Amino acid sequence: MTAFPAPLNPTVDAIEAVDRPKARPVRMSLADIGKPCERSIWYGFRWANRDQCRPARWNRAGDIAMAVKPLLIKWLTDTGVSVETVDLATGNYHAVHALDGHFFSPIDGIATGVKEAPKTKHLVVTAALNTQAYRRVVKVGLAEAKPDHLTKAQFAMHLLGLTRAIYVCCDRNDGSVHAERIKYDAAHAMAIAARLERIKFVQRAPVRIADKPDHYECRNCAAHSICHGSEFPPRNCRTCLHSGCVQNGEWFCVRHNQELTTEDQLAGCPNHLYLPELVPAEQIDADERAETVTYRLPDGREWVDGGDRQTSSPQPLEALESADWSAS
Repeated sequence: MTAFPAPLNPTVDAIEAVDRPKARPVRMSLADIGKPCERSIWYGFRWANRDQCRPARWNRAGDIAMAVKPLLIKWLTDTGVSVETVDLATGNYHAVHALDGHFFSPIDGIATGVKEAPKTKHLVVTAALNTQAYRRVVKVGLAEAKPDHLTKAQFAMHLLGLTRAIYVCCDRNDGSVHAERIKYDAAHAMAIAARLERIKFVQRAPVRIADKPDHYECRNCAAHSICHGSEFPPRNCRTCLHSGCVQNGEWFCVRHNQELTTEDQLAGCPNHLYLPELVPAEQIDADERAETVTYRLPDGREWVDGGDRQTSSPQPLEALESADWSAS
């Protein structure tokens, strides 16, 4: 018997086909600091990850979470709590800044009138969780169930000079709601600040959180193929050893003696030289005058980064990037 083809659903197909590449973040944010792997944060800040289109369902899940945030704030204000989402002095949404402008992140709001402490200002942190995550937060508390969310709250309180936060989350399946107050922990916040300072300045990738590529923290990392594999990162100013971050969120190129706009950084230049840490090979020589760095590849060949790339590479860079060296 001939099977009938599955019925067409053009609307669903069109929704699934919508592609939204994630733009490269210019600065670090609260979304980064909760990650347990410093190396992953460093790769992101250095734009070492390949451009990746997130699966459509991930984008939609993020849309749902963002859409629920105003609803959670409404539920809070319905109880008589006052939540300020806009800085009245500037007219902009409340946000936190740090690291000489290299860290920026909006926050959900600042509340007064919280039932447990009506006169104390609270940072507001909201989250729409799946059922499993929600039930775990209710059962064991935020510190154990969502330590990354606690880290974000601690650092935001630190930057805002607040001593309390209120974490409001819901089960996005059935609308159940949970609230938990958080006390500022100076030691925790200062440890986060020190961690971010290290990531900002260092030109060497921090130690991996795990050496096994299939470790649960590594499997879905955007830098997996670079960190654990033999893939080259893209060429841009942040993967170049000539550039570094300076004050006011700016980047500076010592090779061309100029500040770099975001467009400059994305475009790069012909004088790009990889940070040696980002090359999946052993550095064996460097020629400052010729502006070249020589590496020994895992298969034994030598490859020269810089100079006349048309003649210095044993084969085109694209071929080197796609080579399988896993057996080397």
